[in-house]
Amino acid sequence: MLRITYISAESYKLSSEDLLTILEKCNENNPRLGLTGMLIYGNGTFIQSIEGEEEIVKNTISKISSDTRHKDFKILSEEITDQRLYDEFNMGFERLTEHTLSNVTSLKSLSLKQLNSQFLSKNTQVVEDLLHRHRSTHWNPLIQEIEARDGAITEIQTKLANSMYQNEVLKLALESLTNHIETNTIDASHVQRSKSILSSYGGVIKN
Repeated sequence: MLRITYISAESYKLSSEDLLTILEKCNENNPRLGLTGMLIYGNGTFIQSIEGEEEIVKNTISKISSDTRHKDFKILSEEITDQRLYDEFNMGFERLTEHTLSNVTSLKSLSLKQLNSQFLSKNTQVVEDLLHRHRSTHWNPLIQEIEARDGAITEIQTKLANSMYQNEVLKLALESLTNHIETNTIDASHVQRSKSILSSYGGVIKN
């Protein structure tokens, strides 16, 4: 089996209808051809990874490369493999936004305007990070980020543990304060404790 990943730039501004047409064609033809893959589009740029039987993939890529709807076609990788990475998709699709990039740890420093074919051809790890999020072997976005970075799992576990601890303390403080209010036994020390706990966890205290 062969997997080919390429990038290209739109030849003219593609509409939503144009993109739907591309996807409909992919989803019509790919099951018959035994192809799976992922298409990412943003800032007039295409990233596509196609996998399947070697000869079929090569023929499909040849047809795609001559499509007049895009230009600056460049193959980034060709991999012989025995495992599909996009077996859930006849052709998956994502339209990139600034929000997308802000939610991917490794891409937070990028803007959508940077993602053009020239930039991506020199920064292939960005392409890898974008595609990695959609691979069926790493279906959970959180797990993708954890697996991709050493130490991330420990950091996240620590933050989650701290957050859970803070929630428990705040609940206890609220329950205690409620009980004293209900029994009319509240005094300045109880108020001060509540203020201290809230302040230690970033709460805003107004005197």
